[in-house]
Amino acid sequence: MDLGVGTVICLVGLVGLQTFAGISFNIFILIHIFLDFLQYCSVSPRNKILAALCVSGLCYTIMTSTNLLLGILLSPTTSPVYILCIMFVFTMYSISSCSWLTACLCFFYFIKILHIKSHLLVQLKLNIKTVVPWLILGVEMISLCGSLVNVLIFIPPQEHNHNVSNVNDSAGMTEEISKYLNIIYMVNVVPFLIVMVTAVSTAASLILHLRKMGRRLETSGHTGLAAHHRAVKTMLALLCLYSTFYIVLFIRFFSNYSILSLENWIYLIVMFSFSPVQAVVLIHGNPKLWKSLLRMSTWLSCI
Repeated sequence: MDLGVGTVICLVGLVGLQTFAGISFNIFILIHIFLDFLQYCSVSPRNKILAALCVSGLCYTIMTSTNLLLGILLSPTTSPVYILCIMFVFTMYSISSCSWLTACLCFFYFIKILHIKSHLLVQLKLNIKTVVPWLILGVEMISLCGSLVNVLIFIPPQEHNHNVSNVNDSAGMTEEISKYLNIIYMVNVVPFLIVMVTAVSTAASLILHLRKMGRRLETSGHTGLAAHHRAVKTMLALLCLYSTFYIVLFIRFFSNYSILSLENWIYLIVMFSFSPVQAVVLIHGNPKLWKSLLRMSTWLSCI
């Protein structure tokens, strides 16, 4: 069902608002981390992961917005192949980078919260400050390599398909999308499983700890327990966010909607809400960021 002009304008405005929110919240986190660095002359391992995740979130927001504009202004059959390749690489890179960095953040919380008996994990916990920068570099390389593999598999057949019949083009497109989805989920299923396992196991461990120690620790304002509680909430919220994101992405690839259809705009709204929602989850899970955001909101409301 195609929409009217007024409805499309409203939806474009909503998508634009989500884009602005995604960029603003991620920049807010980056500025806060930078100010902390100026004050303390160092960046904590958690803030290093948060900074990298916010940069990836910014990249994702910019690429999805650019893709939408190009989809409206240009025809897919007449767009130069090199533009498709560049956009494809950076879009896939931003998605994979966000997934892997979220896995790093959840693994970091997992290491810090749980009482671990494994010698390897104990060593990681003791050397976490040294490990985190290399971990970030490693997952960024994995994300980039996965994106380049996607281009080699998916983009060349697109150029070839311009010269075949519509029936063969449709069948070939379905086959290529299947290959494309296989690579997407092979690259991103590992970080998603890491997020799921670490979030669920950390939440289960915290629940067992509360049952053993009693609710008095939680109600008495125990600082360590409150921090663990916030971290677990953040992990579970990120798990729900990525579950929704990948389900919607999976459904969209097996659907054929026109760009002006209601179904396509629902998909776009969900995709564009990913970055601002992720940023809000990260802010809410960090007391300093949350208090700073509340102070800034109060200041803006007074103005």
